Amino acid sequence: MVNSFFKVLQKSLKNILTIVGKSTKDVAMGCICSSFCRPRVPLIKPYVLVILSNRFLCITLSIRAGGLMSALMPQEHTSSHKAQALPPQFVILKRFRNETSSAYAYRVLEYNILMLHMPPGAWIRERNIAEKLNISRTPVHEAIGLLRDRRLVDVTPQSATHVSRIDVQTLRQGIFLRSVVEPTVMGQLIGNASPDLLANLRENIAVQKQLIKTLDDVHLYARVSSEFLEMLYREAHKGYVWDVLYQATVSLERLRYISLLHGFITPTTHSYQELYTFIALGIQNTVGLNQTIHREIHAYVQHLDSVMQQFPDYFVGTSVDDKTVEAAELRSLL
Repeated sequence: MVNSFFKVLQKSLKNILTIVGKSTKDVAMGCICSSFCRPRVPLIKPYVLVILSNRFLCITLSIRAGGLMSALMPQEHTSSHKAQALPPQFVILKRFRNETSSAYAYRVLEYNILMLHMPPGAWIRERNIAEKLNISRTPVHEAIGLLRDRRLVDVTPQSATHVSRIDVQTLRQGIFLRSVVEPTVMGQLIGNASPDLLANLRENIAVQKQLIKTLDDVHLYARVSSEFLEMLYREAHKGYVWDVLYQATVSLERLRYISLLHGFITPTTHSYQELYTFIALGIQNTVGLNQTIHREIHAYVQHLDSVMQQFPDYFVGTSVDDKTVEAAELRSLL
């Protein structure tokens, strides 16, 4: 009985091979058993999908031919926006020696997002990125997953992937975190910093001054100034806290890049020099320390209403009419 069934099935498979060749909407990864369809019923109407695995026979009924391919084979979203090529200003960074493909893809995408070569809302297509960087799609997919964790990318399953917009509510919480945590961490270092740390801080400030003279490389300046704070956190044995803040304050970091790139602020080392003075000389002045830290954060927030008005599509989490009010409320946190 079973052998007869399989003989009929094999015969049916031969009959439909020509059908598969004629229409891409016919069966894929399966077969149509015409022998089990009732007479006078067209072959591509409701049919029996048969999938064989060794001796296991699974029969699924009533699957339409037109939807079979989409049901079995995941297809990439083909909206007109996503199909667009990478922007002409997309920058391909030089790959480091021994750098993994996923780390390289992450670094390139992060750079282009922060530098607004891929602005908030821009669509991302993994295939285009992979071809541009001459790597496979797998490391690009991994990099996008990491960028999603940092809230730099929004990923919708079976749909579009795009650069995330700056969430104003997340920005508010990032400002709050830095304003509360940073004075405590810096206070622990006053009078307790090692000579090596102080030397590294002086060198960092000197590099910042050199970069500020021309500001040809905003990305490098932003990295160097962030490294100043990171050194302080790690010296205070708060490396994990820094890593958490690095994730939680990405909206504030993006606001800083926008402000620097579009001239809303003029970079300065004044706050960093004050922090160095407090720590190196062991000055116990909590009020002065708090003011220095808040002044540094406020430098990027004070022009937030202007940034929102000029680039409303960069932000989400508040209506257009409420943007000025929201900016004022954020400034009040400081």
